[in-house]
Amino acid sequence: MSSQLWLLFLSFLLFHPLLHPCLPLSSAHPLDPLTAAEISTIRRVIQSSHLGASKSLAFHYVGLDEPDKPDVLAWAQSGTRGRRQRRRAFVVAPLRRGDARDRRRRHRRLRRLRPGLSRFRTLEELEAAAALPLNYTPFVESARRRGVALSDVVCSTFTAGWFGEAGRGRRRLKLLCFVAGETANFYMRPMEGITVVVDLDEMRIIGYRDRVVVPVPKAEGTDYRAAKQRPPFAPETKPGVVVQPAGKGFRIDGHVIRWSNWDFHLSYDARAGLVVSLASVYDAEKGARRRVLYRGYVSEVFVPYMDPAEEWYFRTFFDAGEYGFGLWASPLEPMTDCPANAEFMDGYYAAQDGEPVKLPNVFCVFERYSGDAAWRHTELGIPKQMISEVRQEVSLVVRMVGALGNYDYVTDWEFKTSGSIKVGVSLTGILEVKGTPYTHTDQITTDVHGSLLAENTIAVYHDHFVTYYLDLDIDGLNNTFIKSKLKTARVADSSGVPRRSYWTVTREAANMEADAHVEIGSVPAELLVVNPNKKTKMGNHVGYRLIANGVPVASLLSDDDYPQMRASYGKKQVWVTPYNKSEKWAAGLYVDNSRGDDNLAAWSQRNRAIKNVDIVVWHTVGFHHIPYQEDFPLMPMLSSGFELRPSNFFESNPLIRLRSTKQTHLPNCTLIPPKPPQMPALRRAMAAAAVGAGVGLAISIALEPGACASGRGRKAGSEASPVWATLSLVKSLPPKIIVEPRSGTKFPSVVDGGRRLLGVGHLRGTALRRAINLRTTAAATVGASLESADAPWSQTCVASPITLNTGTRKTSFLGPNDFDGYAFGVYADESDVKRLRKKYSTFSVSELKGNKELIADLLDQDLRMTISLQIVNRGLSIGYLRDTFAKVVGNELQKYGGSNNKELLQRFTSIFTDEHKLLRNSIFDLSREPGYILRIRINGKEMGKMESNLICKPLLDLYVGKNAYDKQALQDIQSTLASILQERSD
Repeated sequence: MSSQLWLLFLSFLLFHPLLHPCLPLSSAHPLDPLTAAEISTIRRVIQSSHLGASKSLAFHYVGLDEPDKPDVLAWAQSGTRGRRQRRRAFVVAPLRRGDARDRRRRHRRLRRLRPGLSRFRTLEELEAAAALPLNYTPFVESARRRGVALSDVVCSTFTAGWFGEAGRGRRRLKLLCFVAGETANFYMRPMEGITVVVDLDEMRIIGYRDRVVVPVPKAEGTDYRAAKQRPPFAPETKPGVVVQPAGKGFRIDGHVIRWSNWDFHLSYDARAGLVVSLASVYDAEKGARRRVLYRGYVSEVFVPYMDPAEEWYFRTFFDAGEYGFGLWASPLEPMTDCPANAEFMDGYYAAQDGEPVKLPNVFCVFERYSGDAAWRHTELGIPKQMISEVRQEVSLVVRMVGALGNYDYVTDWEFKTSGSIKVGVSLTGILEVKGTPYTHTDQITTDVHGSLLAENTIAVYHDHFVTYYLDLDIDGLNNTFIKSKLKTARVADSSGVPRRSYWTVTREAANMEADAHVEIGSVPAELLVVNPNKKTKMGNHVGYRLIANGVPVASLLSDDDYPQMRASYGKKQVWVTPYNKSEKWAAGLYVDNSRGDDNLAAWSQRNRAIKNVDIVVWHTVGFHHIPYQEDFPLMPMLSSGFELRPSNFFESNPLIRLRSTKQTHLPNCTLIPPKPPQMPALRRAMAAAAVGAGVGLAISIALEPGACASGRGRKAGSEASPVWATLSLVKSLPPKIIVEPRSGTKFPSVVDGGRRLLGVGHLRGTALRRAINLRTTAAATVGASLESADAPWSQTCVASPITLNTGTRKTSFLGPNDFDGYAFGVYADESDVKRLRKKYSTFSVSELKGNKELIADLLDQDLRMTISLQIVNRGLSIGYLRDTFAKVVGNELQKYGGSNNKELLQRFTSIFTDEHKLLRNSIFDLSREPGYILRIRINGKEMGKMESNLICKPLLDLYVGKNAYDKQALQDIQSTLASILQERSD
């Protein structure tokens, strides 16, 4: 069968009664993203049709087929809200030519793509491709030549691009490999000189070259994890919190967010990520909401590297079109990625088999109190008076982080009470480096295309071009693009003043697309979008202006270079086109292997009229990245962005009528001293109460008699004793997450209301190198262990994570050795474990570690425990899992119950019915409940339960008993148990 692919364009009614009569029509917002139920419906409909018979069918993109704009605006502006809406899905799926030929005759939406042109890759096929070199003999020999152990190798996938090849019909990518070993920062240790070419359709290596052997950079100094850092440490900053005494000022209604004078819709898309729609601002003077932005999102991220070497020339990535900017979104960490006052929203995408996958915490929404003034003025010009007025700056931020390989992109949309929208993008993460024999810059005599940052390590020059799609509807549908140019004018000699020159403004309205190709900074100018049909009372056209933040950057590649052909729009930072529903992606709908003939620059060559029509502004924020040593081993944030700012939109400054925020004064209390009074019982009680109540952060304060009431501290020499207490600043804080650093797997520190994380383990596999674990379990933050009565107060009352090392399980509990993609966490109910305190109160920590009797009690007693397994590589069939349990658990049962256990084992394995699925990112929980009841759940949904300690005990023994597979994880578990048992109960 030919490997040439056809593409299925499938657009159908999500709630068409002929397709699935049991589902009601949708009353959701017409721009809401697809729900998990809708994605499941799409999969079921396609697989039950004639298309489902194709073995090559795979789901590469499933998203909302955006409704026609007039229909959405009519829905938003009329009284039809709440009525049932027509919802359509857009599905992209490949079919091999043999599978597609007959189906094309019967399906009017099935089209053939130009050979080689395709959609972005799925996570599943990238993982499968990355595992190929480890079983490829030439690569194994290359690793041996470099003295690298295969167990330390991590391979990563890179799109091959297009470089003038004619008629290429195969989907290819290239692999480059790295060495992890002693560090998680494998990107800093490339196996330079090796290139692997993979045919994705056949999933096999079709090209291999080991061109040159250079030293692999050493691991020392590359690890960025906090636990791996050693003195000397940098000076620390003091902790800070956000307090909102009156609660949050915004409201989330489904996907509609309302805050202050702003109202907008927020949705998730696997390609674009964060999408803002229907943004309108309230005008207090007019008493009405006025439209500003119909739709805005990241359209493309182009990242070309500047090294023409054989292993580097093709590294010209289109992160949105080839990989999916939203597909690689990272779950946001509470208290670090987003502040304590943030709320989080989830997203869903379709896996390769069409099943919905949840992206938890894909967005956060929070109010920002920057400490800045929105406006201020102090007037001293009036005799004997000083007038001072200040308004605090408060804004609303919507955030997403796209973690695409080595780089993390933090994208913010910030809405201001002034009517402005600030859009920011910040880069952080790890540089792409090449191995080199050089160890000092004095040795370099030629262009090495980068900066020497460490021994044998050159960080290659590169660019980042982030292109935004901005469908502005300034106070209405039809708008005009204006360039207000600043030019120098001479003062007439007859004026009678000594001035010689001044500058003035000439305004040019763009009539055609060619008039609106702007290279920012080439001439001084302000760029505006105005509504030519509406004016202020003073006669000015209402509008918004585009203000670029930072130095404007454009592509420096030559026009005949193939990457530049594909990203030909990169020579200008601003383009303006007439609205066209099909023109959404700056590099084209299908980017992989694209030729540049279906992108923003190509569309604009038609030179269509753009005056007083519905227009779209495309703005590119760019970075020329010259690496410096401060970027090693992981770079700090590098930020840029732009602002959409009202320009004659309001009759006057809208903030003048914004009433000043009431200031809340917290008690004037003394901060934490180094050593508080010896009150261990009270201290522990308050800390336990804070944690037990779900308080996210408990801060210790000294309440001095009379101090808080009077607002003054205690007088010098006073003998009054301080009263110690805790101040709860944040209620119901989101869970603290413990990250297994090698796979990125995330485990909550507490689950099921009080089961504490004792330790984690991880089966390491090369396919995990770019996988993002997208599932977490809801939990509360756990408090720190209380070590001794003399410990500083901050150690006893401030919530902190449990410090754990990670273990590696390399045997076959969940399958044979070729299955290498799961991690596990072991939890125990803290109150149950503390019941053992009386028995072990005289034992030291060292005596408790490895104590066989303690482990036996853990296995035998009726303690509530959970083993949580997270699938981070490929999925498993339930039948395969059932057979594996029959073998592994059956063998363990013989140790505890003898040979007469077939009926018990059968009862256990019968729980694993074929209706359940274990997909990648699934969470599989085995929990022992009171009464020795084993409860089994997948993704929080109960599969079944049974009462039998003979089943519970061997399952737990695999992880916490003497037969535990992961010895390092077992040591962590024993250490945590010892810590809990040593906590004083007074």
